[in-house]
Amino acid sequence: MNRYGYAGSILRVDLSAGGIGREQTDEAMTDGYLGGTGFGAWYLHRENRKSVHWASPENRLIIANGPLSNTPFHGSGTLSFASKGPSRMSACSMLPWQEASLPQ
Repeated sequence: MNRYGYAGSILRVDLSAGGIGREQTDEAMTDGYLGGTGFGAWYLHRENRKSVHWASPENRLIIANGPLSNTPFHGSGTLSFASKGPSRMSACSMLPWQEASLPQ
């Protein structure tokens, strides 16, 4: 089935081993999760062990864009970063404009 707006694959980069690979996106993800934040949440939940420490090399850092990337729609050029963060060891995702409002 054609996934309009999705490239149909992900690029996986392993910084520890120095490997790069291309994988097909999972239909369950494209059917049930929207945008870079949804993609990040899905992969994080699927691939991170619950016990992984936020500063561990095993912790995933997922950089994702949404299905409207490279289109003229407002807000379509954003990226989402998802990872397990230090705050209560929970998953986090931050949009670029939210960083300015963080407490110092």
